[in-house]
Amino acid sequence: MLLGLPLAAAGAQEAPPQSPPPQQPQPTTMTPATPTTNQVQVPGFGDLDKAHRGYLDRSDIPKDVESLRDLRMHFNDADLNHDGLLTPDEYGAYTGPKAPGQAH
Repeated sequence: MLLGLPLAAAGAQEAPPQSPPPQQPQPTTMTPATPTTNQVQVPGFGDLDKAHRGYLDRSDIPKDVESLRDLRMHFNDADLNHDGLLTPDEYGAYTGPKAPGQAH
């Protein structure tokens, strides 16, 4: 019996090597896209509100500005409170940067 004790004690001291815990994938952070030279510039609200009324009606949206073509077509969608006028906030919400794949 005495011979078994040293062997048991020796076996308890030699533990199998521990592998490091699995690493969790790190979350990726999204950085905003930088504008490219081929992106269309949308006129600012103040550029269109020439009478300084603080709102735009559909006739204030020029027909010949390609970047505002969708806004003219979907003016009622951009007019969130359906009063027939666009406030600076409504204009900005419609013409501002969109997430990839987001459409009007």
